[in-house]
Amino acid sequence: MRSLLKLGRSGLGEVNYRDFNTFYRDQSRALSQLRDVTALIETLPVFVKTRRSQDARSFLLQFKRNLETKRREHLQAIISGNTKAEVVSKLESKNDEIIQWQFNGDVAEIFSAGAQSIYNRGRRLFKVTLSDPNAHNMHEWRKQVKYFWYQLMVLTLLWPGMMTAWAKEVQNLSQWLGKHHDLVLLENKLPEVAANSKNRVLINNLQKSIATRKYYFEKASLELGQKIYAEAPVSIGNRLLAYFDVTQSAKC
Repeated sequence: MRSLLKLGRSGLGEVNYRDFNTFYRDQSRALSQLRDVTALIETLPVFVKTRRSQDARSFLLQFKRNLETKRREHLQAIISGNTKAEVVSKLESKNDEIIQWQFNGDVAEIFSAGAQSIYNRGRRLFKVTLSDPNAHNMHEWRKQVKYFWYQLMVLTLLWPGMMTAWAKEVQNLSQWLGKHHDLVLLENKLPEVAANSKNRVLINNLQKSIATRKYYFEKASLELGQKIYAEAPVSIGNRLLAYFDVTQSAKC
């Protein structure tokens, strides 16, 4: 939803935009712990499959079971604390407001400007990440890539063949950056795991495997990013405006 808000930002008015953006950001944060532990659980299987030692596989499977227990605890806390119900209720309360949205201005210009703005932010963060691909920079860049991907999917009807292919490449980039982020979460969890394990060799080997996989997704993401962000932002905005014009002309 936040990607859609950013797409129509200039037509919503800054007060409305900030109100809705803050609202959806806060609802997302309410479920962040559950989201992170789920990411860890989904990241572990690839390491289980590639371990040659039965001890290593057993250790990782136990680690996964511990995480699954923690996820159940998070779910129970959400249910007992009414977090889920509150989030759902708040989201539903916004539906009526969303239905009544009216854009101030030409929709083609608004959406083109919104997509150009997110592309521009992603491009700037890509350049920052290219010069210093640390975990923080990769994560911040990922957010803008994800927004842009969702926006392209919304705009697919402008030119289905072209826009679908474009969105797919941005989706690939978003997913690779997402896998990199999940590996960072796992890497950050290792000190806690190491404290409960006497097998330093196993932990060290796991650290090396995580680092290798992280580098793979880092390299792949930066290479694809060079293609996706090759154009100047104004070119993206002008291209989308042209697509809107052709689509509108075809309806006349």
